Amino acid sequence: MIAVGAWVIFTLSDTTNSPINDQAPVALDGNDGSTGFATPSEPKHNFSAISSTSFDRAAAVLESVQSLESESKQVLNGGFVQSPVDENIYYFITSNTVEVTEDTAAPVSIQTNVYEYDYLNWEWERLYKSTFERQSIEGITANIIPVFWPIGYDDGQLIVLTQPHGDFSPGPCFSSYLDFSTSDSLMHFSLDLDNPLAGLTPYELPEEITEAAEAEQAKCMEETF
Repeated sequence: MIAVGAWVIFTLSDTTNSPINDQAPVALDGNDGSTGFATPSEPKHNFSAISSTSFDRAAAVLESVQSLESESKQVLNGGFVQSPVDENIYYFITSNTVEVTEDTAAPVSIQTNVYEYDYLNWEWERLYKSTFERQSIEGITANIIPVFWPIGYDDGQLIVLTQPHGDFSPGPCFSSYLDFSTSDSLMHFSLDLDNPLAGLTPYELPEEITEAAEAEQAKCMEETF
């Protein structure tokens, strides 16, 4: 096993997105456990994630990383994102409680851990870890402790979505690929996989992806309600 971790400083900066391609994103039907959008003929992008229940080694991988944090158990946040550059490489995120209140044992701070997993060699590496608490991120409602879910890969960047820690039930037509620029609880960030210690930076999804997500949401709403 490979286990590498370091504390990082969370910084905010601008990010530039690379274009997708001329072919429209294709919504995945979820039959194989994947959610998101396929980007035809584009090897640098993967805006989709495989659910933890569909990834055959999810439980084993999660168990193997527990040795890094003996004080509290790590839990998976969302699923696994496959690298479009190397089909044997997957990325996943866990979180674990760092500090709780004395009276109610409610979380005060949550640690986020980002891992790279080599499916072929059964090896993982922790690329990034950092602790977040309320008011850690500018623009997120003060009473929310953010946790991060992996949702895609964009030209060497892991794309993640913040969600409120605790019970988050947005409904059956929710999509992680919508435009959350006006949200006070959901935000997209990217992690440079070549330089993960640089930390997370705000990220704007390509317009093709958000438009496809909006269309899928509208279709879901029409069919569900």
